[in-house]
Amino acid sequence: MDDLKKADEKLNQLTDVRVVYIPPMTVAASHATGENCEGTAGSALNKFVTESGLIKIKHDVRHFGFDCSGGQSGVDEASRGYEMWVSIPDDMDVPAPLIKRAFHGGLYAAHMIKMGGWEDWHLLKRWVVESGKYVHD
Repeated sequence: MDDLKKADEKLNQLTDVRVVYIPPMTVAASHATGENCEGTAGSALNKFVTESGLIKIKHDVRHFGFDCSGGQSGVDEASRGYEMWVSIPDDMDVPAPLIKRAFHGGLYAAHMIKMGGWEDWHLLKRWVVESGKYVHD
């Protein structure tokens, strides 16, 4: 039984975490709530990118997407809130319903999860909390 416990502990430890610096940037943000919120947020942002010709204007575009359900969604539950960002030139106008935001950048922990392996997110949070070097925010 002790061997099984040790194996389980080892399997539940992350070994491939990368800490990356993401620089400050201006972003266009698309936020959606409710059913298919990830698809809705993505569609609005994709329309903006296409119609503005952003890829031709800004060759170093970065794209981010994240659940912002506020802890309301559990593992294997659909998001109830989702936001996507795309980096834009500082002086670019952003049409409603998108929002122009200033992202201040910073250090972020990154870990690859398999599609559908959402339960692994708690392992990344635990890694950060237990690191002694970083603060979960």
